This record gives sequence, structure tokens and C-alpha cells, in this order.
Amino acid sequence: MKLTDVISRVRDIAGDRDALQFSDPQVVNWINDGVVECALANDLLQKRASSFTGDGQSDYLIPTDILKLHTVRYDGVKLKALSLEEVDKYFPESVEGTEEGKPSYYYIWAGNLTLKPVPNEVKTLVLDYIFVPPVLSGDNLDVELPLPVGYHGRIVDYCLAQVAQQDDDIERYNAKME
Repeated sequence: MKLTDVISRVRDIAGDRDALQFSDPQVVNWINDGVVECALANDLLQKRASSFTGDGQSDYLIPTDILKLHTVRYDGVKLKALSLEEVDKYFPESVEGTEEGKPSYYYIWAGNLTLKPVPNEVKTLVLDYIFVPPVLSGDNLDVELPLPVGYHGRIVDYCLAQVAQQDDDIERYNAKME
């Protein structure tokens, strides 16, 4: 379904063909929000990034298009994610600690993925994640939604929920959001 089709369906169902209740840019914003919600809720827009670790290197830049990180694997083995509180608890030495070995843990800080312990050999590092969808704009209404076809109707429902919220119809909003 194209962006223009979603806008048209939302307007038809909401009874606002003349754009008196909401604008096209408003609907496009709702569509963008709905695409993100669908991607997160259904693990859509999957991507994999891989690189090699460096011997003695603990920090690695993460892709800038990560919406939700699923797994990190070092040499094919899934690593455990640590919260910053856990890092402080289990690795009380400085954040730049030098303990080397086969990593079992990772944490993320300031756009870097840090492996613990620090890798002592070159191996493959793989990240599986949900990527940030492209932002749709009213400048190109002929673009396809970046989700599988089976989710296009859900985007229409998401937009209709936003219309209901705008109308303070919480019951209809809740029904459309389910």
C-alpha cells in the first residue's frame, strides 16, 4: 500500500475527505509512528551487521540505524547484555578495564558496544537488530510503506486510533490500538 492509499483510507473511514478535522501531514506523522510501533511489536525490519573484533579492543561502534537491539554474538555465541548498574557491580574497575579473554557480556554506552572481558583474539562480532524505518514525508505520497503487506491494515487502524484520540473518544482509541 502506498502512503497516498493509507491517507485516503483513513480519510474515508473517518469521514474527513475535505481535510477539515486533520491534515495530510498529521496523517503522515501518524503513519510514521505506526510503522515504528508495528516494527517494534512484531520484530519487523530485521537487519544484521557483522565485523571482526580486534585483539585487545573492547569498544565497537554500533550501527546508527538501530531501533532495537536483539542479540550480540561473539564467535557464534550469544552474549549477555549488562545494564550500566551491572557493569559497575561486576566490573568495579574502570570502564576501560583490561581483563582479556573470551567475551561473555556486552553493554552499550554513547554509541559504543563494549565487550567484557576484552577479546584476546580476532573473531566475528554479529549484531541482530530492528532498524529505524525510513521517514515517510508528504513530499512523496507515491512511496510504499516499509512494512510487509500484512501490516498495512494495521497502520490504517493505528491512524484511526489517533483520530479517535484527537476526538477524545478513548473507547474507540483503545479498540483500535488493540
